[in-house]
Amino acid sequence: MIELERLRVRADRRGRLEELYRTGPRRPRVEEVYRITFRRSAIRGGHFHRRKHEFVLVLQGTLECVLYRARGGVLQRLRLGPRSGLLHVPPGVGHQFRNIGSAPAQALVLSTMRYDVARPDKVPAKPSVSGLIGRLSNPRQ
Repeated sequence: MIELERLRVRADRRGRLEELYRTGPRRPRVEEVYRITFRRSAIRGGHFHRRKHEFVLVLQGTLECVLYRARGGVLQRLRLGPRSGLLHVPPGVGHQFRNIGSAPAQALVLSTMRYDVARPDKVPAKPSVSGLIGRLSNPRQ
């Protein structure tokens, strides 16, 4: 299930502590964490995973996110920023992100599988889906 979860925050006079992720009954174990950078207007993603769950947290900037069915059809369109929370992208849900801000953006991705160059769990979007984010951003196209 696609889920956008608010982070638990503990604040005091020293600052803030944000709980990013905790493994539990509904939360699979994270195997790999990586940071992605987006140049202005950059688009990343455009694929889905067969087995891997990904949890995405925008650290800086503003990203447009399109979540779609593997065979096409938009499930959800989101605008994500540093205060949006943690986005859960389950297996089988296509995802594509675009930096819509005026400066570079960064996101932290928590993955339930390590990336295997020889056998990546990544299925590219079909041509009918690959331009989806551009069409949604610019409806006149």
